[in-house]
Amino acid sequence: MGSSAQRALNKRGEIGWIHSVFHNALYILTGDWRLIGVVGPRSYNMPINLKVWLPKGLAIGDLGLSQGIPVRRSGDLLMIGGDLSVDLRGVRIWKPVRKPLEVLDEAGLSRSIKEVEDAASERASAEGFGPLISHREGLIANDLGGIPSDGPMISKAARGIASLFKAVKERDPIGIDRSVTGLVGLGPGLTPSGDDFLTGFLASLVFGARGFPHRFSFPIGSLRGSVLRARASTTLVSREFLLHAVEGEVAEPVNDLIAALFDGSPQLRPLTHEVVDMGETSGCDIALGVIVGASLFIQSMG
Repeated sequence: MGSSAQRALNKRGEIGWIHSVFHNALYILTGDWRLIGVVGPRSYNMPINLKVWLPKGLAIGDLGLSQGIPVRRSGDLLMIGGDLSVDLRGVRIWKPVRKPLEVLDEAGLSRSIKEVEDAASERASAEGFGPLISHREGLIANDLGGIPSDGPMISKAARGIASLFKAVKERDPIGIDRSVTGLVGLGPGLTPSGDDFLTGFLASLVFGARGFPHRFSFPIGSLRGSVLRARASTTLVSREFLLHAVEGEVAEPVNDLIAALFDGSPQLRPLTHEVVDMGETSGCDIALGVIVGASLFIQSMG
């Protein structure tokens, strides 16, 4: 399980209750209004997830669980309702990479970003922010003339991303706040596309800033503040993910991709495909956030 789930489950007695149930996951809402995700063994690691063993062919959504069922810890068992228990003995704790990164030079970082962009474009969804992946250069140059405008969400997203990039680059807190407010909650679903983009964008900046500890302290602080203020405008699940993203804590595939991008790893293409394949549109939206965020470091090198 992830480090955040570990902290929440360290207490004995009442933990909370089931907030929502999906095919591959259920979310527990704790007494302090944080979420724990209970997922099957083939799901990915992330700070809030507890991965459990299930019999072959059985999914979380097949267990007959529903919203409001109480969850408590008794000894080494996590009791979900009266009939289901999870044995926590010997559980392994997963933590995201936090080590300082040796960021590539400008040419190397440019190559890495382009490779991720190309690999993501190969599998980009037509939904969400997928159509914007191949238009990264237009977004960061605030040149939106050639960017698809076949839907109001894509148009709003393109304007918001371009404005956010410009505001962070120029260290403009008002512009950052305005852009973040426009992106949080943008799009349908459990984790709207605007939130997924911001998750990748924030994580990319936090990772990269470990190689530039002084240069990016201000815009990251402003971004964190803006996201924390705006998160009430989105879903509870997405709020939880954003709370972790502002600290650079993301799902393991995203964590690995960002580390590889700044390190110039030869595994960028398969790692990008793994991220893009997360969910129906979330992976594409996160990948776009990663490459736009990383592009800020090229700007800082010029």
